[in-house]
Amino acid sequence: YKGLGFFDADEVKDVIALIHYLAEPDTDRHAAAFLRSRFVRLSDPALKALAPRLARALRSPEPPAEMAALSDEDRTVLAMTRRSVADSSRRSRRRDPSRSCRSSSGLHAAAGCGVWQSSRTKARYA
Repeated sequence: YKGLGFFDADEVKDVIALIHYLAEPDTDRHAAAFLRSRFVRLSDPALKALAPRLARALRSPEPPAEMAALSDEDRTVLAMTRRSVADSSRRSRRRDPSRSCRSSSGLHAAAGCGVWQSSRTKARYA
């Protein structure tokens, strides 16, 4: 990883931001990290305009009033992200929670069910 520690790589930080957001979507801090990640790439001026209610900007049924002040690109990115978050939320509500750990689709299920274990840990429990 280019001389960096694994967890210092930008790609890994982005995935961690996504996992944190999926685990606690109502937290403004996790929403900010997710919005700045390479998954969304919202600009700093857009984050400033939406702050301090970043989680609400993603999850509320109505678009935030501050959205009108964003650049065209940021407005488009935020609208797409809001749709994705809403779709993901609808899918997760329909899913039987007892089956989500057996599902291989989605980072949320993988992170929440301990799928990411080291080979040493797996060998210990085999």
